[in-house]
Amino acid sequence: MTNLIAAYQRNEILEFQKNLKSSRSTIMDGPFIRNHIEDLLKNIRSQVLLKLITPYTRIWIPFISKDTWCLPTC
Repeated sequence: MTNLIAAYQRNEILEFQKNLKSSRSTIMDGPFIRNHIEDLLKNIRSQVLLKLITPYTRIWIPFISKDTWCLPTC
């Protein structure tokens, strides 16, 4: 659980999803996490997307989809 929190705080989406997948049964036992996991995933994905596109004035959608949305889901 500590690794999951640390990955979330660092906006490391792949590490977050890896930790979530490897400890899914333990993590999902808690009703609070189970109720909020979708919001957490949405938030971390949004943060990664913002970090990716912030330096640009124009973006190319296929680049973003390749880099962001083709990540494995939990």
